[in-house]
Amino acid sequence: MGAGAAGLATVEGLRAHGYNGAVRLIGDEAHLPYDRPPLSKDLLTGPPELSQLHLSTPQRLSQLQVQVLRGAAAERLSIPQRTVHLDDGRALTYEHLVLATGVRPRPVPGITALRGVHHLRTVDEAGALHADLQAGRRLVVLGGGLVGAEVAAVAAILGLSVTVLCRAQHLLAGAGVGADLDAHLLDLHQQHGVHVRTGPDAQAIGLTEEHGRVTGVRTADGTVTPADVLLVAGGSAPAVGWLAGSGLDVSDGVLSDVCLRAGEDVYAVGDVCRWPHPRTGQLERVEHRSNATEQGLHVGQQIATGVACPFDAVPYFWSRQFGMTLHAYGWLRRHDHVRLAEGSFAEGKFVLTYHHGDQLVGVVGARSARSLRDLRKVLETTGDLSATASVPGRSDELDVSRR
Repeated sequence: MGAGAAGLATVEGLRAHGYNGAVRLIGDEAHLPYDRPPLSKDLLTGPPELSQLHLSTPQRLSQLQVQVLRGAAAERLSIPQRTVHLDDGRALTYEHLVLATGVRPRPVPGITALRGVHHLRTVDEAGALHADLQAGRRLVVLGGGLVGAEVAAVAAILGLSVTVLCRAQHLLAGAGVGADLDAHLLDLHQQHGVHVRTGPDAQAIGLTEEHGRVTGVRTADGTVTPADVLLVAGGSAPAVGWLAGSGLDVSDGVLSDVCLRAGEDVYAVGDVCRWPHPRTGQLERVEHRSNATEQGLHVGQQIATGVACPFDAVPYFWSRQFGMTLHAYGWLRRHDHVRLAEGSFAEGKFVLTYHHGDQLVGVVGARSARSLRDLRKVLETTGDLSATASVPGRSDELDVSRR
């Protein structure tokens, strides 16, 4: 269930390892599988073209011998009957079931459906947002995470007046990039005219409107920020509502074991999967594109070969803001201090290493491909994150603790 990157990768993994059974790929959108990360980046500068986003072609899908069911939403799962019930009345039985339903925007209290109010999870939503991003308009972004910061950057370049309202204390606080990189990103946005408000007073509590269109955002301190366009980017929640009553643990995604098994012949992959990572010993749920593909391939191989294997890949994400492309590997939120291993923010070329005690737990860099590649190998080969890792270049200490 789910026809995004994770679902498609599962099909690729099945066929690559000799699975000859019938395969269905079921998604609730009308489109063939497509890539989502570009939706919040440069793609917004022009009408989103599906041809740029497609993860596969009809010819490739035919080669994979997969039946793609589009516009079909799952409504209920019966594990004893091995049956998925769809919203169009169909009931599909399975031998193996892979849950790849991803996430949905998290509702924000006080935010209602008005013209000019947007979310950004699908290509159709990207098209609607693009049409509203007209020079001279006032855009308010709720949320300072990756999506919110990336859209704010694109909109500023397009000539909009942009305000970011972030109830956390820093941009990208949820990603765990640390106070110094947070401050650099804030400076970068402010240099391009983006107004950023952070902290509890910046929390949105309601909207103002005129003739059914948003005109402003009311925040906790009682002020109203004018808005012609509003992007709600306040986080997401696993799309697991249809699994209520299935017997699976869906308290924060689909709880799975170390091999991504959620139940008998049931697996979870991608944004919806929560599993104990072998390297950290912690339950993880990773909403990154690379994780979706890697988990899908992993589960496809397990089903095809019948050989169970723990999933222990190193998380990765990238972000582009105002021409700066960040690459991040590892478990950044676990850090207690950060070191500058190479370059500087001023030259726009740097490598930051993230540590918990003497453990290397992550790395972020820009325009430093070779060093990032080497450090990624260190993370991949450190089995339990307990060994002290040597880091190339200098080790200037930055923030001594996470803020």
